[in-house]
Amino acid sequence: NMTSLTNPDKRSNRARYSIMVADIKIGLEHPFFGVGMGLRNGYIPKYLSEEGKNNYEVKMWLAFKEKFGIMRSVFPKLGEYTSRFGETGIVGLAIFLFPPLFLLCNLVKKIKSDRTNELKNISFMVSLLGIMVSGIGDTLNVTYCYWLLLGLGYAMYFQDSGILENSNERT
Repeated sequence: NMTSLTNPDKRSNRARYSIMVADIKIGLEHPFFGVGMGLRNGYIPKYLSEEGKNNYEVKMWLAFKEKFGIMRSVFPKLGEYTSRFGETGIVGLAIFLFPPLFLLCNLVKKIKSDRTNELKNISFMVSLLGIMVSGIGDTLNVTYCYWLLLGLGYAMYFQDSGILENSNERT
């Protein structure tokens, strides 16, 4: 399965790559703020390559769009970061990536300075990075693990940093 990811003609990769490339092209044409959340469906057909349009799955999505219209058509989000770039541009993608990157940077600093919870922090970082990598080829909302790990990570970070303890003393 892992080796099939690099071959565009294996499994559903042609459809996946076509949609991802279309999302990137949308983002490049609307770089700062994108086209708006949920509005990429109207733009995708314009940016599909010819070989993408000839793919069975893509043909099915295009036919669905023709039958039900742009607002009811569903081109799946086959890459969290590419679809966010197309919908929200660089600004939206940066805002989306800020919380996990901030957390990861602070955990790296914590690992370097405090070795007491090193294994816990490294294990958490590997988990979060693994979930983030899965966003390259699919949406992060498939399992909601990303959001759970993000919340857990901030709870771990602020618990160990003493911020939560100081707030309890005030009440």
